[in-house]
Amino acid sequence: MKRILILLLAIAMFIPCFAACRKKTHSDPGTTTAYWNGEDETSPYDSNGYLNDSLPNNLNYNEEDIRILYWNNGELGDGEFDPEEEDTGSVQNSVYRRNLMTEERLHVTLKWKGIAGKWEDTNNFLTTVVNAYQGGDSERFDMIAGYSQTMATLATRGLTLDLMTASKYLDFGKPWWPDSLVNDFTVSNKLYFASGDISISFIGTMLSVFVNKSYYPNENLYDLVYNDEWTLETMLKMVKNQRFDSGELDKKDLDDWFGLVVGWTGYLDSFFYGSNLITVEHNEEGDLHVNGSYVGEKADTLCEKLKTLFGSDDAWMPSPNDPESLHKGVIDLFARGGAAMMVGTGTTILVYNSMLETEVDYAVLPMPKYDENQENYKSVNLNIYTLWSIGAGLDAAQAERAGAVMECLGSIGYRTVSPVLFDRCLKLRYAKDGDTGKMYDIIRAGIVFDVGRAFSNAALGGIPQEKWQRSVIFGSVWSAQSSVVDSQLQDKLDDLCKSFQNQ
Repeated sequence: MKRILILLLAIAMFIPCFAACRKKTHSDPGTTTAYWNGEDETSPYDSNGYLNDSLPNNLNYNEEDIRILYWNNGELGDGEFDPEEEDTGSVQNSVYRRNLMTEERLHVTLKWKGIAGKWEDTNNFLTTVVNAYQGGDSERFDMIAGYSQTMATLATRGLTLDLMTASKYLDFGKPWWPDSLVNDFTVSNKLYFASGDISISFIGTMLSVFVNKSYYPNENLYDLVYNDEWTLETMLKMVKNQRFDSGELDKKDLDDWFGLVVGWTGYLDSFFYGSNLITVEHNEEGDLHVNGSYVGEKADTLCEKLKTLFGSDDAWMPSPNDPESLHKGVIDLFARGGAAMMVGTGTTILVYNSMLETEVDYAVLPMPKYDENQENYKSVNLNIYTLWSIGAGLDAAQAERAGAVMECLGSIGYRTVSPVLFDRCLKLRYAKDGDTGKMYDIIRAGIVFDVGRAFSNAALGGIPQEKWQRSVIFGSVWSAQSSVVDSQLQDKLDDLCKSFQNQ
């Protein structure tokens, strides 16, 4: 339980944007007040300054069971969904209270079932959903909360419902549902999953840059961001000539010192999306097409810059074939002061004792802009966050009820769970200086959701998730293959759109 608490507290580093949505001073997060729509019919906000939801106050489902399947082997385990009652940690307790308040408000009983659900567990997760679907009304899951890539697979198999039509109670105009996620994840005008304040792992997987301030004693790092000078070129100049080799000159290892370290090749996505690139876009009819930036000159130039960077002495990124211990060791390397910068996330950094106990004074910055002409800083999540869906096979009344529960969990999470994460953890525990919260605001506001990336493994042959990354990792020329990638990916996108049109 102690480890789960640490994991949940670690998520708090990436919650600041929720504060931007608040209208008044937060109440004590320990309160157990239920939040209802229309506490004051003259105001759109509740008594604590949070936007009311649109759920009727008289919804009563007569204590019906709501069956929810969730993945329990993510970094947060059961703590993200169904914490034990005796857990006293503030974050866990807020999730527990959210569940109780939802049951009280809608007069339902939440029945949670947790199973393994990472990508390697997709077949087992899929089989569990299929068996429940075939088992009839008494077995089917009203809601499913799983690993993002697994949820995309369920959608392609017709095992989840279109959230845009399943329930009139889902209101994606509310702040607990990020606009960019809802818009970007729509395929053929259908939306099969969503996330936001309903999922604390959603925020904890945002990628950013950690900078050891001791390497730059005369540099105001935050001013670089505020003045729109934090660009890829700036980063490359700042990490140059920082290498100190403690052993073999041609071998990079954990005893060396570097300008930049990246613990996992999946983090390369942060440079891609941070440069305002994207793989797939919607046309006016809602169909999907390969985005020109993905197969264009900018993506090729970025690929070449990163190949040069990681091929030099200035940076180190273990290869995909290296043992997991080496990838984790990169975190320890930064924690002992062995790198000027590191790309990482809250859940993959702060859960390690080395970072929890580090004496390194570090700043957290958004991913750099591609150049000074880029308007905003852009960020991206790792794929290991939770998406929520309504299970297929429900009748109209059951689907509408599931939508009400999903909306309620998101609404109450927005006003109870997220404030605890932000107020109690970020401000009081992890804020390194007065600018930290502003940096997190910028990171959160710039989150990009790419529908091509979401369905990459489920329906697109891994192309958006792997092709460009592999060009950086293995040194191939992106421009030499981009036209073939364009054609292959478009064929698969057409098939995906057709399959959803027929559901």
